[in-house]
Amino acid sequence: MRTTLTIDPDNAERLRTLAHRSRQPFKRVLNDVLRLGLRGAAPDEPEPPFVVKPSPMRLKAGVDPMRLSQFEADLDIDAFEKETKRLRADRK
Repeated sequence: MRTTLTIDPDNAERLRTLAHRSRQPFKRVLNDVLRLGLRGAAPDEPEPPFVVKPSPMRLKAGVDPMRLSQFEADLDIDAFEKETKRLRADRK
């Protein structure tokens, strides 16, 4: 199909550069770029919605699920203190 198309100067320059680098005609490069863009913009089939499949946590007795972030912070502090002691010992 023949048509008249107005292309912004920056896009025209990029298309000319692609055509030159790939040694392809401008028309082919333009069609390839349009095809790629349209493929990403309007997929043929909509992707199915993401579904989260929950599973039981099976926490051990005494573990409060509302305080897991505090437990993680405590572990990070312990690891930091251990690494700091090791580095200080290495300096001596």
